[in-house]
Amino acid sequence: RRSRQTIGRRVRLRYRDTLAALAQRLDCGRPMRVLFEATRWRSTRFKLSLPWQDALMPLLNKTYGRVVFVASGSGTAAFDGSSAAIRKKVREAKTRDALHAIADAFVQSAEAGSHEQAGFPSSCYGVSKMLTIRYSQLLAEEAPEGVLVNSMCPGWVATDMTRGQGDRTPAEGAATAVELATLPDGTVEPRGAMLRDMQEVGWE
Repeated sequence: RRSRQTIGRRVRLRYRDTLAALAQRLDCGRPMRVLFEATRWRSTRFKLSLPWQDALMPLLNKTYGRVVFVASGSGTAAFDGSSAAIRKKVREAKTRDALHAIADAFVQSAEAGSHEQAGFPSSCYGVSKMLTIRYSQLLAEEAPEGVLVNSMCPGWVATDMTRGQGDRTPAEGAATAVELATLPDGTVEPRGAMLRDMQEVGWE
């Protein structure tokens, strides 16, 4: 909390109401051992990252602001791979507490080795991105009219994370994020969308 307050003061002093864009990446590591990843995620990733975004949102320019979440197709795949009950909970989550409850349920079931029976996929990365997408939709609903909040999938990018095996360059992967962050003044959409190559790829 102290770090958020300090950074918030510095941003406010330096940019006042001119901060135009925020890029946020909320996730955990590679989809490896579910128990290890889920436990680490609970303590260091998704749930602790939300307050940072909430703290910085008020500092955005209210008439021209852009927020871009770096999500992943793994998030939409996790949604598709979840049970109907989990998909319903995610789709109908209207508060941060509701998202936290889904995150806690995933971690608890992973620790018990029953996450699949509970309706979750075997991917912490996917679940974190699924909740990131839903969180971006909540922010989009809350944001002032001039602030556009969206999430995006960079694709399979050749970075250290993929050990250089991606089929896109970092510049290609970042292209949609850059475009979303620099949408011209007066743009009203996309808003609350999940995009890849500027094409919406949200879930039903």
